[in-house]
Amino acid sequence: MNDVVHFKKLTQKILNEAINNYNESYHSAIDATPNEMKGKVMFAEVEHNKQLAKQVQKDIPEGTIVRYRLKSSTFGKEGAKFSKTTYEVVGLDGLKMRIRSKNNHILYKPVNDLKIVKAEATNATIDKNQIWEVGKLLDHKELKSGKFKYLVKWKNYDEPSWEIQDNLRLVNKGMQSEVEAEYWESRGS
Repeated sequence: MNDVVHFKKLTQKILNEAINNYNESYHSAIDATPNEMKGKVMFAEVEHNKQLAKQVQKDIPEGTIVRYRLKSSTFGKEGAKFSKTTYEVVGLDGLKMRIRSKNNHILYKPVNDLKIVKAEATNATIDKNQIWEVGKLLDHKELKSGKFKYLVKWKNYDEPSWEIQDNLRLVNKGMQSEVEAEYWESRGS
């Protein structure tokens, strides 16, 4: 039994050394080591995304009236392709557009799912049990994982509730939401 444990430790040590040697050795295809390129690639991706966001904001400015693409359904060839309700573009939140109907129903949709139309914004039909829009973040707690839990005051609801940060980041998939950024800015952090 002791030989098996020793063999596993030795195998893991050799494997770690091989991975480290690979990541620290020069690769002519990328003209650097993989460890050197890791940060450069991430920085390049961030810069690329910033340029895309600027281009999107230029192509679809705030105030533009749009419809969004509906999810296709089975046997739905003759069904509507875009929403009946028209929305006004309010801004860009991460990589998704924030759109608002005439009665202030807010959705987040990818740019590719929007169609610019020449019409006025219309009222959206809202099922009050499904739409919860953040009014304001009142307080926070830091969890053991390093993530935060926020006390959220919801628009059109009296009772605030505690929500983990991931629930506020459904739109941006891990990126800080505008509501969080405003909260931390107001706290001076």
